Amino acid sequence: MKKALFVLIFGMLILPFFASAFDIVFNNPLNADILKVTIDKIVSFIFYISLGLGPLMIIIGAVIFTTAGQNPDQAEMGKRVIIYTLIGLAAIFLAKALIYIVINVLRGLG
Repeated sequence: MKKALFVLIFGMLILPFFASAFDIVFNNPLNADILKVTIDKIVSFIFYISLGLGPLMIIIGAVIFTTAGQNPDQAEMGKRVIIYTLIGLAAIFLAKALIYIVINVLRGLG
């Protein structure tokens, strides 16, 4: 047991020396060099995902609400799904707009 633990720890300590012998190249998946472009691409990705998921969640909330029948807890859950989805969509729309507002204010255009 102790020998296996020693080999494991020794292997973890010596492995970076062998890995650093090779040239490792990391490609930038965002193709962005400055922070503004990086933040804009991340927010745009979240924005476009939410454009697909938002209406789907509203439909799911509506189905939960309409199939509630006499169960007030399920009807309340359907209402909450719709309300929280609308709040989330509004927050994402405001985040997208806030980037451009801050950039324009910092440039002196706003």
